[in-house]
Amino acid sequence: MRYRVFLIVALAVILAVPLAVEAAWVADLTWSPSAPAAGISPVTGTRVDRQVGTALKTVLTTVAPGIAAFTDPGPLTPGTAYTWCLTQTSATGDGPAVCGTRTPLDVPPGVTNFGIQLRFQ
Repeated sequence: MRYRVFLIVALAVILAVPLAVEAAWVADLTWSPSAPAAGISPVTGTRVDRQVGTALKTVLTTVAPGIAAFTDPGPLTPGTAYTWCLTQTSATGDGPAVCGTRTPLDVPPGVTNFGIQLRFQ
């Protein structure tokens, strides 16, 4: 299995109350699906897992075949390492995971549009 994984950790702007802006980190994950891994056919979906720091991974969702994006709404904590893993799933078992790690940064007050992209090719 070969994925092209694009992890974008973006700062989303949320209007909490009129004229008050609150920012929170979210992660936009996109990938380019490839042919199924050996023994993984037909693919029934792509599982998205997240690991916070050194904690155990948790399943966030499984997206249907043909879907190549997911937004982790967080909120993600600045200075904490997050790892997202993608795994092809099928009735015959799971393929190997492809993972990427990002650590959201502390953003100075007044910054409302900031993003980091991690690409695996």
